[in-house]
Amino acid sequence: MFKSVIISSLLIATASLNSLTVTAQEPPANTYKSGFWQPVARLNSKTPISILIINKAGFSIDYGITDAKAKQPLIKPKQQVTLRNIKYPLQLVIYPDYNIAGSANYFLQYNVKLKNQILEVTVEEADNPNESHRALDIQETGAIYLY
Repeated sequence: MFKSVIISSLLIATASLNSLTVTAQEPPANTYKSGFWQPVARLNSKTPISILIINKAGFSIDYGITDAKAKQPLIKPKQQVTLRNIKYPLQLVIYPDYNIAGSANYFLQYNVKLKNQILEVTVEEADNPNESHRALDIQETGAIYLY
């Protein structure tokens, strides 16, 4: 009984697949495509990059990066820092300054723009913790993801 149910289910599924029209997929996009876990941008994966972090939050932010050569100063409100000649893959974590009382209750949102291998990351306060970011992941392929 159980075996016949599985076989008949497979036959129905196979028949359904045979009736589908398959269309060619477009090549991977250079930027964001709607959908789950899509990159927000894509770098040329053959050259180093610069990362410009712009603080538009009303408080100081700190950051950490997996590139050991990068210096990591605190970024005050309305200031920016440029990290030059950065190699990837890497993860960039940006967070409120831990010296601020209640900083764990502050949430950040990143806006990413890419132009000529310069990655501009504008950091602002997020209105909703569900829309906040904590990390930017640049993969070996040049794909950039926000988490």
